[in-house]
Parts: sequence; structure tokens; C-alpha cells
Amino acid sequence: MFLFNSTMELVTVIADLQITPGIIIPPPYGDDIPLEECFKIVYKELQRSTRRKDRIMSLTNAFYLGKLLDEVDDRVLLRKYSQKLTEHYYRISRNTFELFKDSPGRIVKTKIITVQMIRRLKRPELDYIQEELFEFLVGAQNLEEENC
Repeated sequence: MFLFNSTMELVTVIADLQITPGIIIPPPYGDDIPLEECFKIVYKELQRSTRRKDRIMSLTNAFYLGKLLDEVDDRVLLRKYSQKLTEHYYRISRNTFELFKDSPGRIVKTKIITVQMIRRLKRPELDYIQEELFEFLVGAQNLEEENC
């Protein structure tokens, strides 16, 4: 069912994601920049950071590219932007955003997750990881409430 070599590898990825949020690295574009320009900037930065093998910046840029795509409401416009990406970068950005959308501050605290690992995730694996993270976050929130 899962693409990862073993259940242990999948468990390791989940454990790497089950951390408290850290700082959030701001996007490589400003708030007042048009969508087209934001898209170009973040895509270029994602390509650059993956070439340099900068794990954290690759995850961050993939997250922001996925976020930009997620915020496009017009299906025609979304298709236009999606077609400007290679399948490789489209998948990386989509999956990275899905994993970190509820808590992007976790990106800087990860130790092993790479954009290549995220790219290889199939939908069932992504869903499984998200379920595990949801249970973790709900459990952490319940503990916080009990301690108050």
C-alpha cells in the first residue's frame, strides 16, 4: 500500500513532523506583489534551493508555492500556473503544502524530511500521515488544556 521501503521509514517521517512549531520563515515575495510575480519568484527560489540541496529552504519554498496554488480560486488560472511547473515541482509543492498547511512553523524544526521524500508520497501515504498528525495535534491540545 505504501511507497516507502518500510513501515519504519513512514513512522520516522511522522515522528519528524510531530514536533512543536518553531519560527515561520516569511515568503520570498511581498504582500503587495501581483500573483504572477509571486509565482515566478517562489518557483525560481524553489529551483535554486533544491539545486543547492538546502533542505529547509526547499521545504519552505515548496510550501509557499503550494500555498499560492491553493489560494487560486479560478480553475482556469490554476491550470495556467500548474502547467508552468514541471510535474516534479508541482507534486513537491502540493504535497509540502498539504503536510504543513496547519502549522508551517514545523518546517524549520524537521530533521530528516526532504522535498524528494515528500515528492514520492502517494495520496494514501499523505492521507495516513495527515491523520497521524491530526491525532498528535489534538492530543497535544488536550494536554495543554489539562495543564491550564
